[in-house]
Amino acid sequence: MSVLRKLAMIAGTAACLAMHGLGIKTLSLCRRVPNYDENFRRLWERHKNPISWVCRPFFGLLAVGGLSLHNWAMIGVGVFGIATSWFWFPKPKRPPQWAENFIDKEFETIQPSENPWGLRRVAQIILIIAAVAIMCAALWLLPHPYNWLGLIVLAVGAVYKTIWSARLHRSVLGPILMVNLVG
Repeated sequence: MSVLRKLAMIAGTAACLAMHGLGIKTLSLCRRVPNYDENFRRLWERHKNPISWVCRPFFGLLAVGGLSLHNWAMIGVGVFGIATSWFWFPKPKRPPQWAENFIDKEFETIQPSENPWGLRRVAQIILIIAAVAIMCAALWLLPHPYNWLGLIVLAVGAVYKTIWSARLHRSVLGPILMVNLVG
């Protein structure tokens, strides 16, 4: 295998994994990356480490702070952390049962085998994209006393994610609330 092909494989795998970390399903792109499914499943197991769940809100706050301060470095580090922190930590020898159950259920949700693009799924994706766009615009464009509107959108998004997680698997409500309160 040529050096250029190896570099393309590494870069492609990293890009696909980061997009998955941001909730983007990129199957058409990722099918062209050799061993992507194997690498994704191996790294997905690492997401069962609750430490990765605690890191993501902090990176979110860093990105939000960067938006408010117009600081591209903070925004970049925050988005990079959100996109990649789900696979930084090793899978625990005995992950908590709630984490195991939730991550398995979340995997079924983001990798649906039947009707992946139904009306409900498309509506949820559009809602999430619109909320992130409104939050970013409010934090970036509005002057200080008024950019709290972006924080309201962020809070509503966190509540929505918590409710979605609890509906996905009831056993995660307590741990997710703790992560949100710490973050």
